[in-house]
Amino acid sequence: MPNMLLARLCAPALALAVSGPAYAHSALEQKETRTGTFYRAVVQITHGCGDSPTISVSVTVPEGAVGARPMAKPGWTITTTRGPYARSYPFVHGEISEGVKEIVWSGGRLPADEFDEFVFLVRISDVFPIGSVVYFPTVQTCEAGAHHWTQIPAPGQAGDTLAEPAPAVRVIGAAPAAKPPQGGRPAR
Repeated sequence: MPNMLLARLCAPALALAVSGPAYAHSALEQKETRTGTFYRAVVQITHGCGDSPTISVSVTVPEGAVGARPMAKPGWTITTTRGPYARSYPFVHGEISEGVKEIVWSGGRLPADEFDEFVFLVRISDVFPIGSVVYFPTVQTCEAGAHHWTQIPAPGQAGDTLAEPAPAVRVIGAAPAAKPPQGGRPAR
């Protein structure tokens, strides 16, 4: 009898723990970034579509997140879609006016009861004000079904109220200003 009572008391807590936001969506590993820096985006896919394995992950790179480069993933094929930006952005060796707008990993097979990470590097431009959130809409395609992690909250709406929220990172500041070299010879 005590075991049955314990099971009844724990069942709601267990159900909440398993179905809560941490288990219910794709997410970015690092939740904060700074403008003027490269952000290593790690999209975590934590489950399949029911019992169906994941066979494709597609990430949309938003305007202002520039110079995206996907990381190779053994067993998966990477396809990128390039296009023009709405404006030019400062980059490593000058201005850039076009770049990767979408990254797709396909051809692999991620079992529904396993998780994996899909990684890309992107520069967060100063078009994003401090305190803003940058969203990377993601579509997870399975052998049977799909998850469209593309929902972006309306102003004032909490992201955890959405059924399939887009992975997001908060801008917490700007990159530190470059310091002049110390202890060297003066420039001639």
